[in-house]
Amino acid sequence: MKTKFLLLFALLMSTAIGLQAQINVTLQVDMAEQAVLSSVNDTISVAGSFQAAAGFPADWTPGVVLLTDTTAGDSIYTVTFNLPAGSYEYKFLNGPAWGTDESAPNDCSPSNNGNRGLDLTGFAGTDTILPVVCFASCDVCQNVSIPDTVDVVLLIDMSNEDIADTISVAGNFQAAAGFPNDWTPGATIMTDTMGGVADSIYELHMTLPEGSYGYKTINGTAWGFDEGVPSACNVGGNREMVIVNDGSMMQTVGPFCFGQCEENCPAILPPIMVTFRVDMNNEILSDSGVFAAGNMQEPNWIKNRDVMTDDDGDGIYAFTYEILRGEYEFKFFNGANGDPGSDEFSETADFFNLGCGNGGFGNNRWVDLTNAVGDTVLPVWQFNTCDRSFATSIDNDLKTEVGFKAFPNPANTVLNLSVDLKRIEQIEMLDMSGRTIRRQGNINNTTYQLERGSLAPGLYILKVRIDGNDITQKVMFE
Repeated sequence: MKTKFLLLFALLMSTAIGLQAQINVTLQVDMAEQAVLSSVNDTISVAGSFQAAAGFPADWTPGVVLLTDTTAGDSIYTVTFNLPAGSYEYKFLNGPAWGTDESAPNDCSPSNNGNRGLDLTGFAGTDTILPVVCFASCDVCQNVSIPDTVDVVLLIDMSNEDIADTISVAGNFQAAAGFPNDWTPGATIMTDTMGGVADSIYELHMTLPEGSYGYKTINGTAWGFDEGVPSACNVGGNREMVIVNDGSMMQTVGPFCFGQCEENCPAILPPIMVTFRVDMNNEILSDSGVFAAGNMQEPNWIKNRDVMTDDDGDGIYAFTYEILRGEYEFKFFNGANGDPGSDEFSETADFFNLGCGNGGFGNNRWVDLTNAVGDTVLPVWQFNTCDRSFATSIDNDLKTEVGFKAFPNPANTVLNLSVDLKRIEQIEMLDMSGRTIRRQGNINNTTYQLERGSLAPGLYILKVRIDGNDITQKVMFE
């Protein structure tokens, strides 16, 4: 009986040991088609769901499991670690941080998510060496030539700006230059130290593979303080640098004036007052108000701050900014909430294709004030269209001259009309097709109360004759 017990115990122990058996796993990646991009020399790493099981601190942590090129010059990097049987996912990184990671093709990504698969289910202590794969590929490398790398100095002229404590630059070059992630403000700092003299020319020294890159300079460390690159020198709204190995010791990009195309900042002209206007007569107004936002703000695109006003009740809302001459992108917002970045109430039209936007600024509205000679009042656009407001076709000089007002607008039961000078002679109400539905003449007074009567809720055209001239305005009854 004792012998049987000992045999059973030994069998159970053997099974338990087998279940806990560790497998030596070797991963191999060929970097022949890549430039080694890390700021730390030859830092090729791998991250995945295997790390904790292999004794590393945490899963999916880049820069911890490092690969080495054991045969110098063959570009094949390897790493070996112990794992229990099971299924895992992983991916290689051309550096120590996210942003340099590969995306594996679906043919070798079991979950079709860019991660590679490692299936050790049923393995019992057998060493496993995975085949060599080309970075970001399921196959071996095809010996494509590695892009040449170039020493680059990027320059920006900040002499026309109120300079923040930190000047940074962001773009799709950052990972290639060894910084953690592309398009990350505050991660890539520029300094004003060239030649040991502070001259407001900020520079960044780096090494980049040949290629084309987009970037923007930031007067600070966060989006909202980035430059607006004029249409004459932007590609997709950003600056572009094309890096070519021409045999020189260093390639210089810039200096460009912050927010301008010129290499040297021109003399600063005084700011101008610019009034942005929008016709809201066709809209149901939000209780929270009408707002304007864009890169004319400081910081830019704060969408719940600048409340537009309609002082004369004609449905035309306005806000005035003091800004420098240049190109600006903007939108109007019928409402706002507590989130300054929310697009919940934004115009949604494709303004570029409608004709009042600019391709470099995506689908936003766009205005060029580079050659403005002084304070400027912009045309009135109808909300969410590139159509000019019907209200702007009236004799605005006459309206101002006589002090005409129609209020409240929208109205409920009574619309009040008044003029400061002259007298109201005749009133017409038209529907939106231009058909006259009500007319009242021989008024000869400076005020008039227009009763709604049987008019249905909606938008109408009010035509008021004053001193033989007609003032036309959209009005709404709720």
